[in-house]
Amino acid sequence: MVDTMRTTSTHSRASLELDPVKDRWRAAARRRSCINEGEVYRFFLKPCNPTDLITTIQQAIDHKRLEGRSHELLREFPKQAAMLDAVERQQPGLLSLDLDESGAIFI
Repeated sequence: MVDTMRTTSTHSRASLELDPVKDRWRAAARRRSCINEGEVYRFFLKPCNPTDLITTIQQAIDHKRLEGRSHELLREFPKQAAMLDAVERQQPGLLSLDLDESGAIFI
């Protein structure tokens, strides 16, 4: 019984000593996962692979450009829709297309 308690006590002490290390590792893994999944481009640990860093920076720049263009197009859409509505009111049917059964424009 004493040997069992001594072994359990030693095991518990070792486990308690490793718990902070495990906790820090798990916390870092959770933070990295949250960052990578939460619209942050990427999370790198030092030292990082230079090729990965360059590729990620290029992807981030491309993504930012696409986002900007998307916002521009979204701002233009209401204006263009309003112009088309005005044309349709002035010339009813002008913007409608006749399509055949295959979806081709019928002239």
